[in-house]
Amino acid sequence: MARAWQEGLSVRLVHTRPDCEIYVAPHGVFAGEQPQGPVAITLRMSCDTAHALWMGRLLVPVAIATGRLPWHYYLTMRRA
Repeated sequence: MARAWQEGLSVRLVHTRPDCEIYVAPHGVFAGEQPQGPVAITLRMSCDTAHALWMGRLLVPVAIATGRLPWHYYLTMRRA
């Protein structure tokens, strides 16, 4: 996590049924708000899938392979 914070990485979690959006960035966690900056990773899933992942009943590779966790990533280049 320290490296992610140093690099300024952010994650956007988009849940459905019920709808909920969470934005995790080095400067905090925000629920129901639009991202405050560029998003490195966006994860979209149902709340049931999120719960199964959290409880350890579903593994991330299985969720991706079966389409329960489609993901999109965007890499941002840092200028030296």
